[in-house]
Amino acid sequence: MNSTTLNLTRGNLVKNIVTLFSNTAISQGFTALTYLLTARQLGSTLFGQLSACLALASVTSVIFNLGLDVRLMREGARTQIPLSELIGTNVVIKITIGITWVFALSIFAILIEKETFPPALMAITALSVWMDDLLRTALNAYKASLRNINTLLIESTSDILWFAGTVILVAMAIQAPEIYMTLRFLILLATVIAAYLLIYRSIGIHFSFSTTKDSLKASPPYALSEFLAQASMRLDVVIIAFILGSAFVGLYSPAVSIISALYFIPISIYSVMIPALSSHFEKNSSQAWRSARKFTGLLLITGACLSFFLFISANWLVSILGESYANSAQILQILSIILFLKSLSSAMVGILIAGGKQSKRAVIQAVVVGLGAILNLLVISSYGIIGVAYVFVLSELFMLLGYLYLVRQFWFESRSFQAV
Repeated sequence: MNSTTLNLTRGNLVKNIVTLFSNTAISQGFTALTYLLTARQLGSTLFGQLSACLALASVTSVIFNLGLDVRLMREGARTQIPLSELIGTNVVIKITIGITWVFALSIFAILIEKETFPPALMAITALSVWMDDLLRTALNAYKASLRNINTLLIESTSDILWFAGTVILVAMAIQAPEIYMTLRFLILLATVIAAYLLIYRSIGIHFSFSTTKDSLKASPPYALSEFLAQASMRLDVVIIAFILGSAFVGLYSPAVSIISALYFIPISIYSVMIPALSSHFEKNSSQAWRSARKFTGLLLITGACLSFFLFISANWLVSILGESYANSAQILQILSIILFLKSLSSAMVGILIAGGKQSKRAVIQAVVVGLGAILNLLVISSYGIIGVAYVFVLSELFMLLGYLYLVRQFWFESRSFQAV
């Protein structure tokens, strides 16, 4: 049984949303500044190499993380499995499979002999993504138990240190992307060690063969969804990297990075939404749907405001990067609507995960990501990164429509069950 009892009063939920918002505002704010500084210092071609390696590592990271953190967010808020066992299971699986994944990706970069993916940069990027994923388990454990002050302290401190280190490298006029990624890896390694020491003392870390077996058995739909979620945000960058090269990645990826940085606001709400709704669906589905409507309304308003802000400020944001990124402004304006679409999608995904409908979500993701990849391959030669940007928007619209259909189905099922 899970010994974590959640306080689901309105005041505590608001407190956790505010805490997560503060955390992600600090964390993503410093992350965005760090990427902007790095992009300005390296220029579009070298920054394109860094972005291409990061995109490839992120898309393939599902090989070792298996989407288990999404399951931890859901099950950690319920009563069947101790949270400490979920944490221990995730860590053991990620370490065991992750080591092999890092070596495989490093060897892949050597074999393809492509300028866009320098082997040394690919290796250190893989290590950084691995550490970041291990840190995500610790942070999600605190989110699942609504102890988000810990999330605030750990993640914000890490990203502030990363920003400070990057400022030093820029001041030293360092222009090697490998050095910037090595800095990221070392800070993440230190943060992971500190985070798990705190986890061990506050929640506990226990390994269980039965929980591991159950987690691996339950992982396919979560792993598929994790891969498809990463692919929906990163696969276009990977395609650009392989077909057009690092210079075009350098022009496209800053817009995607800015979108990801601003997405922290919807994610703050979403991260509180899943454990809250999971607990409600387990005990009182009527209350769960009432809460779901409130969360959805909040995410709708948030996404609309973010998209409007990004559209009108695109030129100013890109001007910070310098003249070599001038063509990125149009990309950013095209992609600005993504924040509205993804905010609404997050609300639908939160309902589906909390209600145990993860496998159905994966079907929608698979269809949309597959369609997006095909469309990207068709348009990239003729329309370049502008065409890829429009495909991104279209894919997110299709994703949202699919999720809305699934949530509508789930709502009717829930009403029928209550009637019986």
